[in-house]
Amino acid sequence: MKKAFIVFFLVIGCMMAPFSIKAKSPDSTQAVLHDFVNAIMKKDDRLAKKLIKPSVKIPEIRENTPIQGVQTLPSPHRNARILLAHFEREYFDNNSFAERIAFIWEVYVENNKISRIKVLSDLSNPLMNEPIKEYQEKFNKQLLVPAYFPFKITHVQGNVVYNEAIWFYRNKNGKLSLQATPHSGKLGPLKDYRSLILKNGLEAFIIEIQAGYQVIFHYDDIQYTVKLEGEKKLYQPLEKELIDVVESMFPND
Repeated sequence: MKKAFIVFFLVIGCMMAPFSIKAKSPDSTQAVLHDFVNAIMKKDDRLAKKLIKPSVKIPEIRENTPIQGVQTLPSPHRNARILLAHFEREYFDNNSFAERIAFIWEVYVENNKISRIKVLSDLSNPLMNEPIKEYQEKFNKQLLVPAYFPFKITHVQGNVVYNEAIWFYRNKNGKLSLQATPHSGKLGPLKDYRSLILKNGLEAFIIEIQAGYQVIFHYDDIQYTVKLEGEKKLYQPLEKELIDVVESMFPND
């Protein structure tokens, strides 16, 4: 089950419906914002950087879900506008859908350049980048994902290559990597690995690696390789932390 917070829009209809606002700012400001919004939606970093002053940093959007639309709203501050972006809708079998806000930024424009971007809200969820949905759609197989992490997750990246899913969770101090590969039959003893029994009775194999620990186990015809690594000066993983991660991957019966 996807561990992500889905916001169902039950707000006033006009809030999310497309509409136009008569701008109090010059047309050139609207043109800059229009081009900037297009750059963000198309992930055109080159164009976006042309529209901002050198000292301005564009806030990071840590989720790969496409931006479906961006509304331009009035701001109480001079030479500023509010940008409210929402992610692509997720449709369900009963023709209903979920829609989530991606971000709310206050953008200041001076002399045809964006001079400041203030983040009012960042609702992107990096866990949405897990390749779980893609794998299930391709192979009708539900992969296990961690429910526990030994550090705060700031970035998630993953993809499906042929019949294998590879993804990782990280921050500046540590990295948790997972690899799921189809494997029929029982997983036998592995050289240099130590056998251990998880709390659900499943056998797994663990080994200490240069920057942390690695566990391999077999479940539902999938072989999982889970690796926990740290930056030694900032974070040194414990064996128990990785075992806790692995045990959190299984459903609670």
